[in-house]
Amino acid sequence: MKTGFDRSMALFLFFAAVVLLMGAGSYGVIETSDARYAEIAREMLHGEDWLHPSLLGIHHYHKPPLTYQITALGYEIFGINPFGARFFLQISVLLQLWVVYAMARALGLREQPARRAAIIYFTFPLVLASSRDLTTDSFLTTFALATMYAWIRYRRQGRVGWLYLFALFLGLGFLTKGPVVLIAPGLLALLWRPEMPRHKVSKRHRFAAFALFVLLAGSWFVYLAWENPAFWNYFIERQTVQRFGSNVFHRHEPFWYYWVFAPLVGLPWLAALPWLLVKAGERGRKEKLLSTLLLAGGIGILFFSLSSSKRIFYILPLFVFFALATAILIDRLENRESRRLAKGMTFYTVGAAMLFFLMPWLPLKNVHVPPIVDLYALGALAATGWMWRYVDSSKSRAVLTASIASVVLLLSATATLSLSSASFKIADPVAKWIRLHHLQNRTLLVYDRRLPSLAFALDKPIVSLYDGSRDLDRETQFERSDRWKKTLYNLKDPEDEKRLKRALSGTSYLLVLYRKRLPKNRQWLMENLGHQQKIGRWKLYF
Repeated sequence: MKTGFDRSMALFLFFAAVVLLMGAGSYGVIETSDARYAEIAREMLHGEDWLHPSLLGIHHYHKPPLTYQITALGYEIFGINPFGARFFLQISVLLQLWVVYAMARALGLREQPARRAAIIYFTFPLVLASSRDLTTDSFLTTFALATMYAWIRYRRQGRVGWLYLFALFLGLGFLTKGPVVLIAPGLLALLWRPEMPRHKVSKRHRFAAFALFVLLAGSWFVYLAWENPAFWNYFIERQTVQRFGSNVFHRHEPFWYYWVFAPLVGLPWLAALPWLLVKAGERGRKEKLLSTLLLAGGIGILFFSLSSSKRIFYILPLFVFFALATAILIDRLENRESRRLAKGMTFYTVGAAMLFFLMPWLPLKNVHVPPIVDLYALGALAATGWMWRYVDSSKSRAVLTASIASVVLLLSATATLSLSSASFKIADPVAKWIRLHHLQNRTLLVYDRRLPSLAFALDKPIVSLYDGSRDLDRETQFERSDRWKKTLYNLKDPEDEKRLKRALSGTSYLLVLYRKRLPKNRQWLMENLGHQQKIGRWKLYF
């Protein structure tokens, strides 16, 4: 079956690329994850060590290195800046859109429903948010979707090339975030099992593909364990078992977390899904592919709900199931119901546009919504009117109209973050002030916070002063020397306090506080600092 995209799909991908790239570098990296991954990639590039990630001078082995390596490549092309950090995230989302379309075609959907599936996927706020938050999740989702697509083609055609691509993408996903990449493809493989073609792939090729996956997926882990056998216990127990079962990273979200927030980050389509299921009728609900997709998405959310460590981006690879299921349900609607759906999505988009239009005029504390958001809102209203005038199909009108609200959400959020950086734990305004006053060459001390955003924004190391914050409870068991002690001091240790005083003796330094007050027993840090500057929630002493 032909799965290449048509001219309309190419036009949609071009539009999506423009929207995603607009403002992707207009604001600095945000604490925590966005800044953490950006800084690790910066240190990887400067240190020219592509296998041993480090964060603020201390090795950081929480995730395999592929995300950092991809991000460092962005720095090589565009420089060490927010756009360089986020560029490949945009490429990742664009690849996901094409794969969603190709998966839909490979599963038997016609061109128009397949395009709708891709547009629905692009409409999900969670997908758009992943293009602005530098983590492993968008890259993991790209490899997970490519794995599922290769598996579908392999099951449909029985060609050995697709089997090897399946193993390749699965291995790359493993190098992105470890065994979690197995969840979405595993659910699809277990629940969707069409008959293979008569000429099956030989056991020799199946074994070779499995070996390719094992060698690729385990390469980094085996290499580190060969260097130090203690890594086996670290990866298996702490980063896999404890992360799932014991809340070792102190994420306290309850069991119902995903069941409440998934519909919100899946607006408007996850909210409309129950209505679509009712209108599809008994025949539509019993369709095997549809039930498989919904069951895979539901089981996946249940699995992540059982984990003690929860983060909304963890369920991103499951949203392809909901996008495909929604496209199938829309395709099954009668004309009258599709017109009702189009009207409902129009009310949703118009309501969202009116809300966005009011945002610059609302008295929001510490947040400045720029006037350009009004233009985005007016553009959304104009685009909605154009859809009703020139798009004949009610089904396509519904899908395209709903996507307008999500596009305005992305552009408005980007513009707001750019204007209100100091209120969103973004260090760029602080770094700009430091450079303006020629203080960037001083030793930078950050009190009781882990702030990689500042190190990234200034493109230089910082010194962290631990005084009880869990953020600075670093893992140093794999350090090969004492060099890390130059970037982290434990103020609760009298010997470390003395060591810091010796290091600062005769040195010009700048003390940075973020939403912190310096206690009385730490006032000695400001003895030689006669000036201060407040920037948003930041305080600088120099």
